[in-house]
Amino acid sequence: AARAGSVCSDAMGKGYELEAALQALDPFAPDEQDYALEQYATPPHLAAEIVKCAAGHFGDVENKRVLDLGCGTAILSCACALAGAAAVVGVDCDANALRRARANVEAADV
Repeated sequence: AARAGSVCSDAMGKGYELEAALQALDPFAPDEQDYALEQYATPPHLAAEIVKCAAGHFGDVENKRVLDLGCGTAILSCACALAGAAAVVGVDCDANALRRARANVEAADV
């Protein structure tokens, strides 16, 4: 679940804070990616831009419930939580990805 306060007071205006918070997370290393599972690292800048777009243009993040299917290392899940989602659930079939996802959720304090 997302924490009560968000990193971005408004996801469109404070994207640099969101990106900075995501920089501290641990994405897939190139040698850990399983391309058969379509695992690719999502760079912090791209994750922040995706969430800013979803939040600002579509109103799909703040105070919403977010389901991240194929969450991988949970970079987008964390971005949504930090941007003010009411709750975020990440799902993945890869145990290694889920271990890293749990560590990232803890590191992001979400």
